[in-house]
Amino acid sequence: MTLANPTAGLVDQKWIGYGQADLEEDTLFVPRNQTSPAPVPKQEPCNSGPDDHRPDHREDDADHPSIDTRRVGAYPCDVRVPQAAPSRIERMSDRAELSLLEAKADLRGRMLRLREGLSEEDRAERGMRAGEVLVGSGLIAEGATVMVFWSFGAEIPTQPAVQALAGRGVRLALPYVRGQRLEAAPFRPGDALVATAFGPLEPTHPEPMDPSLIDVVVVPGLAFDRAGFRVGYGGGNYDRFLPRLRPDAVRVGFAFGLQLLPAGKVPRGPNDEPVHHVVTERELVDCRAR
Repeated sequence: MTLANPTAGLVDQKWIGYGQADLEEDTLFVPRNQTSPAPVPKQEPCNSGPDDHRPDHREDDADHPSIDTRRVGAYPCDVRVPQAAPSRIERMSDRAELSLLEAKADLRGRMLRLREGLSEEDRAERGMRAGEVLVGSGLIAEGATVMVFWSFGAEIPTQPAVQALAGRGVRLALPYVRGQRLEAAPFRPGDALVATAFGPLEPTHPEPMDPSLIDVVVVPGLAFDRAGFRVGYGGGNYDRFLPRLRPDAVRVGFAFGLQLLPAGKVPRGPNDEPVHHVVTERELVDCRAR
C-alpha cells in the first residue's frame, strides 16, 4: 500500500516580538549631537514618591504590562524599556514541574530518532500488522463509533486500519484542532482532507461530534508504557479531550513496538491521561490489568 506523505503543509511557527509601536509610544530619545535632554518646564520628577501627579503622562501602566517604566534622574518618565514576557520555563517556581518537562522533552527526542530510523517500507509493513491486531482485538464492536487519527510523517500508518474498520461497518471520526481544543468529526474513506500547519490531515469541512457518541478512540503518541501512560507532541490536546468521553469509552494507544516502554518508564504529571490498551505490530497490551 502506498502511503501519501501529508507533511508538505508543515510550516515553522515563529514567536512574534515587539513591534515598532511598542518602542515609539511614550518614549523620549536624546539626539546624538545633544549631550543632555532639552530643558523641560519645571515640574515634579517621576521619582518624587507616591504622591506624584503626572497629568501629561499615562497613569494606567497596568494596561501596558509589556512596558516597564524606568525612571532616570529628575526627568519625568525618561526611558521606557520594553521587557520580554517571561517564558514558561522562567515562570516556573516548582523544580519538579521543570524536571518533568525536561524528562518528557528528552523522551520525545529519543523516540523521534527511533521512528525516523525506520524505512518507509518497514513503517508500512508494521502499520499493516498493527492494523490487523487492532481489528482483531475484540475491542471494537460492529457498528461502533471509533475516532482514529490520520497518521503523518514517520508515525505508524493508520490508513490500513481505517480501511479495515470501514469495511466492518464501523462509524469513523477523525480528530481536528481549533485553537487549543481537539474535536472529532465524522469521516468516511474518500472524504476530502486538508493538510494542517502541524502536519496531520483533517476533514476539509469538519462538523464537531458529541464526544459522548464515541465508543473507542485510537490515540497517537511518541511513547507509551505498559501502564497506559503516554507522551505526545506536547500540546496536551488528548489530555484535555479524553476526559470528555463517556466513562466506558475505550482508549487505545497505537504505536510501533519500539515506542512501547515498561510500566513506569514514561514520565507523567497529574494532568496526563492514560489509555486502557496499547496496540503495536506485535501485541495488544491491556494496561488496566496492571
